[in-house]
Amino acid sequence: MFADDSIKIKGHLEVYAFRNPGKRIEVYDPENTAHQALLQQHISIDNIVLNQGKAEIIHGLTTGTNRVLARMAIGDRGALPSDLQVPKTPDAERLGLYHEVYRNDIQSTATTTEGSRNEILFVDTFYAVDIPITAYSDQTNPVMNEVMLVMCDLILGVPLPRDPVVTPAEPDIDEAGFSMVTFNSVPFKAEQETAVTVRYGIFIQ
Repeated sequence: MFADDSIKIKGHLEVYAFRNPGKRIEVYDPENTAHQALLQQHISIDNIVLNQGKAEIIHGLTTGTNRVLARMAIGDRGALPSDLQVPKTPDAERLGLYHEVYRNDIQSTATTTEGSRNEILFVDTFYAVDIPITAYSDQTNPVMNEVMLVMCDLILGVPLPRDPVVTPAEPDIDEAGFSMVTFNSVPFKAEQETAVTVRYGIFIQ
């Protein structure tokens, strides 16, 4: 039995939605007033680490090899169909998103290992203009309401960079979900030039 102060792997996600960004915004900068004026929605929420993600960590501790977090996926069925502002509650047994729309390589990472603070931040920006309307569940109302960190085998699988994957195309067989989160739906319309920056942190507590 583990004590209350046992090691826990947790996650935290922030979503910044921009409309008509004018230029591609890689990381939201709260000191930049121009970006603040463009901010459409900000969501901050904890996520869950999937059981298959936990198993991968244990596998790496015992074998010395494991998949790395290298991709990020977004989806549009992470909220209740009757109310898109009410997120579903995923469980750790899930293998992936409720309905994945698009995935690509993570754009940047930042690792911190200072005393008790041990975390890594993954940042990716998604653009509605990059995703065909046919990928969405509801083509009359495209939204984003779920995000997943994706593990990849860069030794036995294809090295980075990898091509984006748009539903219904299938990702490489070595890719698997590590953690995911659902949140209030963000309108994701190409005609509004919507961009969403995801800051996804994983930390050990």
